[in-house]
Amino acid sequence: MFERHKLVFLAQITIRLMSKNQLRHPEPFDLKKVLFLLTGGSGQNKTEVEWLPDQNWNQVLKLADIGGFEKLPEDLAKTYNLKFKEWWNEIAPEKERMPGEWKSMEKKFEEILIIRALRQDRISSIMTNWI
Repeated sequence: MFERHKLVFLAQITIRLMSKNQLRHPEPFDLKKVLFLLTGGSGQNKTEVEWLPDQNWNQVLKLADIGGFEKLPEDLAKTYNLKFKEWWNEIAPEKERMPGEWKSMEKKFEEILIIRALRQDRISSIMTNWI
């Protein structure tokens, strides 16, 4: 196995263990969440957040279709707009606490999904920390 494939392989094993509820810190397995991690979302909607690219906004809207993330678009656009912008502009946002009520997320996998939607360039780092 090549070095570049190790993270993908370990992610597959971890998700498989999660589906069987065999992780040390169990998180409920949700196929919709796993599919979002793997495929993301797409759309043609224009962003409602001036600093967020349309592609990321469409990812956020797709993520909002999953239980627990319904308020994310509104929080990004209105409630915590400036705080999310500061978080988004961080070099390593996965190491920082998320704004507002999102900072108290207990499930690391759900945090990975937000990173997937907003900062895809940081997905390898947060997946490495999760695994």
